[in-house]
Amino acid sequence: MNILDKPYEIGRQCAKGFKKNMKIVFDALLPKWNYRAVPAVG
Repeated sequence: MNILDKPYEIGRQCAKGFKKNMKIVFDALLPKWNYRAVPAVG
């Protein structure tokens, strides 16, 4: 498990094509707070 222990940058944009190539998987218990980005294979 990776833990990020530094502050996030406000207003930072994702890389071009990120949303197209990444599947977002939301947590069953707290979907508004917990999610993962899973890279597409192939």
